[in-house]
Amino acid sequence: MRYGAAQTISGEAFVMGAYGWAALAAVLAITLVPGGAAVLRSWLFPRLRGRVESPRIWGLGVILMGLGLSIELLAAHRHDDLFRNVAGLTGVCILVSGFCLEKWMRVRGRLSRS
Repeated sequence: MRYGAAQTISGEAFVMGAYGWAALAAVLAITLVPGGAAVLRSWLFPRLRGRVESPRIWGLGVILMGLGLSIELLAAHRHDDLFRNVAGLTGVCILVSGFCLEKWMRVRGRLSRS
């Protein structure tokens, strides 16, 4: 089996095309920008300002969600089943913990009015 321009990471082929890298960059940009602003500056988007109790913890949850999804995207392109399973489960655990942090910091009883 020929992988083309594959890079070797610990003896296994790692192939990720342009769409995979674009998806990874989009996930990181969508999560790191608002999450980093919330963690570092306690800044939130205007729509979220009245609905979040602690912007820093909410931002940490968003960053964890992005990290978990990034691990999932990177694990999907490995050709090693054991690594893919372990990294996939780790990514899901990080994603769910970030989601729980984000939802925990929402103010109860305030729903979006859109």
